[in-house]
Amino acid sequence: RGVDIGGDYHPIDQLALSASASAIKLVSFENTSVLQKDLSLNAPTFKLRGSVAGEDLGVKHSFWRVDGRYHTAYAFASGYWNSMTLLGGKVPNRAVVDVSLGYKLPKQNVTIMGTVANLLDDKNPDVLGAPIPGRLAWLQVVYDWDGLRY
Repeated sequence: RGVDIGGDYHPIDQLALSASASAIKLVSFENTSVLQKDLSLNAPTFKLRGSVAGEDLGVKHSFWRVDGRYHTAYAFASGYWNSMTLLGGKVPNRAVVDVSLGYKLPKQNVTIMGTVANLLDDKNPDVLGAPIPGRLAWLQVVYDWDGLRY
């Protein structure tokens, strides 16, 4: 059983707030076979996400965004990838924050944006077997081309 709930809110045109939460629970699983292991949900029982984004606040043509996500610790078992044997328990809880900041040059049709992903440098995996990215930062320059006129 589970539930997902989320919402977006724009208190003013230049500000966007977004949040969601998910909860899931394995209700029943009967294992009468000694040859089969008990079923593992392989997913966090609770996840939370949120973001705040602003545009043209204080500085015209600027924009920014802060995203965050969190999940609770959970048991994971799939073939070789077993949290009990590899981690001595559950996949740990994880909190990640990403931040983006940018500026649009409308006369030049150029947008410049910088992003820092995993700002807090959380070293816990989202799921066993997937790479664990550390803090990552990049700068992006985009040219907005109107296309061909024919």
